[in-house]
Amino acid sequence: QRPSRRLVRKYVTPATVVEIVASALPTSEPDLLKVDVDNADCVLVRQLLAVFSPLLLHVEVNPFFPPPIVFRRKFQGAQDRADAAGTAMKGELGETGRQQRLAESHAGGCSLAALLEDANARRRGGADALPGQQRYELLHVEYANALLARQDVAVSLRATLG
Repeated sequence: QRPSRRLVRKYVTPATVVEIVASALPTSEPDLLKVDVDNADCVLVRQLLAVFSPLLLHVEVNPFFPPPIVFRRKFQGAQDRADAAGTAMKGELGETGRQQRLAESHAGGCSLAALLEDANARRRGGADALPGQQRYELLHVEYANALLARQDVAVSLRATLG
């Protein structure tokens, strides 16, 4: 058991994600923030980055929408599912819900271009910029995972690694 890590298993929505993550983090500047919920990850990132400024950001992206395509799936809550005929269905939470969302369409999550927009929307030069907020730069992509670094960290990494 490590005191600097904490596992929180709760259902999050765009309205609750900040409160839930804040209850688990002792700082607004964690070293790493990972978002992988198989459900509109960019929407959650945008909410989280209004409050947190992690050094590194690791987020799942949809590899079927390469840059410059901007794609965001609307957050799909447990009550937001419909069958092929458009009839409302009760959605499942947890692994069952994840499997249902994945089976319905490959058009889930968000594109890399959307992630970069959302990560930087409230950053210097972004659409909803907050004073003093550093932008995020892309460090690495591996299939469906993107690693972003806060600008000051990216500068230090480049100076150190060349």
